[in-house]
Amino acid sequence: MNFTVNLVVESFRNPNVAAQRVLAIKHDLNLSISAYALSIIISIVTLFGFNGLQLVNILPGSTPLSPFILVAVMGTANLVVIYFVMLIGRGFGGNGQLIDGIWIFSWLQVLQIIIQIGQMVLMLVSVSLATFLSLVASVIWLWVMFGFVAVWLGLHSKLISALCFLIAIFCLSIGFSILLVFIGFNPEVIAS
Repeated sequence: MNFTVNLVVESFRNPNVAAQRVLAIKHDLNLSISAYALSIIISIVTLFGFNGLQLVNILPGSTPLSPFILVAVMGTANLVVIYFVMLIGRGFGGNGQLIDGIWIFSWLQVLQIIIQIGQMVLMLVSVSLATFLSLVASVIWLWVMFGFVAVWLGLHSKLISALCFLIAIFCLSIGFSILLVFIGFNPEVIAS
């Protein structure tokens, strides 16, 4: 337990060192996928907690999704993002492996869950304070994530790491939008 608490603290203090410690933990494909699946499931449970245990809409005007479908959607979407970040990182000279990316993003998901639980507790105290600290937490979260991605990919800069992530998200957003139009979603509904 002490190792985990220290790793959480280190993740926010010095993401690069924490990422090296996370990658140093012996892991294989089975452990990486198991940790990833568990982190996604717990994340969805906290999402439903934030939503008052109500079903969640991913797109405006769409049918609310059950937790099981949302786990599948979020898990698949995050795996695609991890893969594309890895590919784009290789274009910038990175050399990260997919298994390590899944392992790193599993830990990042755990950190995000901790932040979400903190936000839920703060909302009970003060909604205004929780809102402000959520914005601060978002900036810190990006700094942590880009540090972890830089170590995973073997990049020398958080800025290059951020660029890889943003390019991946941009390309996937365009691709997903085109896919939605092809399967019959109306662009005006998606944009609103």
